[in-house]
Parts: sequence; structure tokens; C-alpha cells
Amino acid sequence: MRGAHHVGAIYTTSARIRLFPSPKGPPFQPAPPSFLPRRMRSGHGKPGSQQPGLAKEMQACHPPTLLPPAMGGMLQPVSPPSTPPVPPALSLLRQYLGIEEKTNGIFSSATSLDPVFVCIDVEAFESDQSKITEFGIATFDSRELTGIAPSSLSELLCKIETRHFIINENKRLVNKRHVKGCPDKFQFGSSHIVPSSKMKSILKQTFIMKDTSAPNSDKQRCRNIIFVGHELGGDINYMRRFGFRLDDRPEVIGRLDSRVIAGAMGLPENLEKLQFALGGKPEYLHNAGNDARYTLESAFLMALYGCALPEPPTMEEARQLMLKIKAERKIKEEEHNRLQLELSEKLKKIAKKLQGTEKQNDERPQESTDGNVKKDAKVSKSKASKPKTVKPTEEVIRAKARTKRRRSATKKERQAEGLD
Repeated sequence: MRGAHHVGAIYTTSARIRLFPSPKGPPFQPAPPSFLPRRMRSGHGKPGSQQPGLAKEMQACHPPTLLPPAMGGMLQPVSPPSTPPVPPALSLLRQYLGIEEKTNGIFSSATSLDPVFVCIDVEAFESDQSKITEFGIATFDSRELTGIAPSSLSELLCKIETRHFIINENKRLVNKRHVKGCPDKFQFGSSHIVPSSKMKSILKQTFIMKDTSAPNSDKQRCRNIIFVGHELGGDINYMRRFGFRLDDRPEVIGRLDSRVIAGAMGLPENLEKLQFALGGKPEYLHNAGNDARYTLESAFLMALYGCALPEPPTMEEARQLMLKIKAERKIKEEEHNRLQLELSEKLKKIAKKLQGTEKQNDERPQESTDGNVKKDAKVSKSKASKPKTVKPTEEVIRAKARTKRRRSATKKERQAEGLD
């Protein structure tokens, strides 16, 4: 929780929050938020989810109990030990939203940036990634922040506009193997079936917006765009397939990857788990329109929590769980590396032993006596002098049999004549 420069030390016990005076001045009295974090869906007219646990904590806060001024300097501010430092991308997002002092050099220009946040999500067929089935687009105009208090989260989320497009040529292709596709479950409006040839013009209209508030002398001026996504690289490549190159657009002044920001904050990088960590209740993920909305919401919630709003308990629980998973993963990696090293050492010993055996076999004839060598030579010569026996053919066998029969017949005739 951030306050003015005169904020005193913070001391927390269960659901009570007490502020103690600082030597710099009176304690900072935070105004209780006028809302509960909830998702307002366009086209439905009623909130989709809320956080009763956080509401009870805030409503149960008692008025601060002040200690004597002498004790104020004895206490030090308490902060969660697992809370990581604010990543630069998140700090820049907070400055864009006006909830943090604008210290980045991009705000040094005299012209107000007032960017439009554009989030893109693309779904492709699992068996053929070249066949794009859905496009989701969520946009938020930072000029809509005028008159909205940073603590009014529900009012801010209502300003997000979400669209869902189904590619007509691939509308029959629905993912089932790796993820469960749900193109008919768009939760923030109506889906539009369009041919693939029309997506390029839709993307141009999304990223190239004329600035209606520009003076007459600069009517061609376009709005600044902040591109938001969850793993930006994949969505940028998919847009290129439709002939729209994001690198060629000067209107895009910045890019924000919600997955990178979540990882830097120690939160889950998976979109569904990230939404649960932020206190949300996502429905029908892997619908491109829903995913685009949840991605933009996650980016805004990460910017607001811990700055303009207190963090929900689910964020700290998610951080602790991620730390535990990383520790277990590190132990497994170390064990795997140890086994790999042991196996490598064993293979080296086996290879060295085989090399020694081959060397001994090569040197053995040189160590034998001359007599043994001559004896081996005689044996080999006698084997070579023996004629090879040729197996008689069937015709030869028959000829021999005929000759034998003739001789026996002749012998019998001679015996009959009394010659023998």
C-alpha cells in the first residue's frame, strides 16, 4: 500500500490495520475503497464475480489506534518478504494509467500521450497451426479514465470493449486434443463470423485510430497505441499471416507482455492461474475473445493491486505456491544433473577400459615367440594346401549309378558263361 510522504509505520494483525505516526508528520488516513473488485461484463448488465473475503477484511478495519510520538520512530515498516520489486514494464503501465508519478522519459513530450490499450489473442487449429480459427480484440481508451477514481475498479473494467471474430473458412475446426476449444462461448458480447480476407482491414481499423480531438491543423493525427498480449511473439506472427505487420506501425509506442510481468512479480504465468491469483473467476478460456479480455484485465489488476488498491490474499498465496514449485523444480534439476554427471563418468571409464583391451589385442602377436609364429604359419599353409571338396551334382550321381549297374550285369553274364 502506497501513501503520501508522511505515512507512518504499518503494523498488521489478522484483519486489523493500524497506522502509527511518523516523525515527519501526522499519520496517513487511507479512504476505504468505494467498490469491491468485480468483473462487469458488457452486454450482461450484472457483475460476474467478486471477492467477499477482501470486502470483509476492508469493512472490518477499525479506526487507527495511535501510539505516543516517542514510539513512532521505534517501529519499522513491515512488508511481505516474498513481494518482488516492481518490474519496469509494470511501473510504466502504472504511469500510463496515472496511478504513479510519470518519471519515464516517454512522458517528457509536451503532447499528451493518452494511449489506447489494444490486446490481441489468436486461436489456431491444433493439428495445423497455419489455420487460424478465432481472433479476439480487447481495447481500453485511457481518456476514459477521466473522472474515474483509481479505486473504482469495477467502473474501470466496464470501459473495456471486447470483440470476437470467427474465421469463416475454418469455423468447423474446433480444438479438442490439447485444449478444449469453445468458439460459441464468448462471454462479453456477440461473436462475428468473417472471411479471412477481411481480418486485415479489421486489424488496421483497430490499430490506426484517427484522433477526433486533434486541432484542425492536424486532422491526420492518429491515437497512440499500447499493444498488450500474453506471449506477444505468437500473436504478432499470426497477424503477419493476414498481411498486417505491427513493426511497420508508428502509432504503436509500446508493448506489454502480461506473462513477463506476472513472472517478474512471482505470480503464475499461465493465464487461467494468473486470473485466479488476482481474485478472478475466468470462464471458457481458449475462446479468443474471452482470452483477450482476461489478458487486459490481468494487466490492469497487476498495476492497481499493491499501488492504488491493497493486494488480495490470493496473490500472496500464489506467490508462496510458485516459490514452492520453483524450489521443487530446482531440486529435481540438481538431481538430474547429478545423475547425468555420474552416468558420464561411468561411460568414460567403460570407454577407457575398452581402449585398453583393444591396445592389448593389437600388441599380442609381437610378444609371441618365433617358434609359435612359424607353427601358426605351417598350420595356415597346410590348411591352404588341402583341396576343396566339390559336392557332386545329381547328373554325376546318376552316371555313376548306371556304370555300376552295367558292371554288375556284365559280371553276372560272365559267371553264367563260366568264364569267371
